[in-house]
Amino acid sequence: MSPESCGSISKRMGCCAGREAAGSGGIVLITSYLSSDHVVIEVHDSGPGISDEALKTLFEPSISFKNRGMGLGLSIARKDALVCNGDLGLVPGKIGGAGFRLTLQKA
Repeated sequence: MSPESCGSISKRMGCCAGREAAGSGGIVLITSYLSSDHVVIEVHDSGPGISDEALKTLFEPSISFKNRGMGLGLSIARKDALVCNGDLGLVPGKIGGAGFRLTLQKA
């Protein structure tokens, strides 16, 4: 997978957090850092967080707990991360809502 494709994962995460979770007037916090062998990008939002019910199927395709959407965003982003020898997972939110961490191996 190309670097551009890997970059689209973080873009998808940021767009989903801003448009879907945080909503109008919400806040999205995006941080990144380097470890010895990984690039890490975290996206946090000030939305309502993720329900216990949604947590059970969070990365499964075609399952959505939102009024709109097809439930594909997180499953596609995680699949793309795995193809890039990385991973996408849920982490504790830093600003009240959900938090996600994308970890990719350094080139």
